Amino acid sequence: IIVKYINLNYYCVKVEAFNRTPVRFNNKELSSTNGSHPITADTAKNFELAINYFGGNYYKTQSWDEFYKVFKGQIK
Repeated sequence: IIVKYINLNYYCVKVEAFNRTPVRFNNKELSSTNGSHPITADTAKNFELAINYFGGNYYKTQSWDEFYKVFKGQIK
């Protein structure tokens, strides 16, 4: 069920962190540096937000937008 949902609603991309070939995303050219890729960093930030929102039970008392405005993530 989850795989089907992801395939219907998302465009999956495999990013090789050590491959320095640029990737064009949202009209920006992004390149890997030192084994880290900007796309994975952005994804990790969004994931950190989601797991804190649900794992911390904030969804019971705050809307997503309210939580998003005050959330201070640890991923830089």
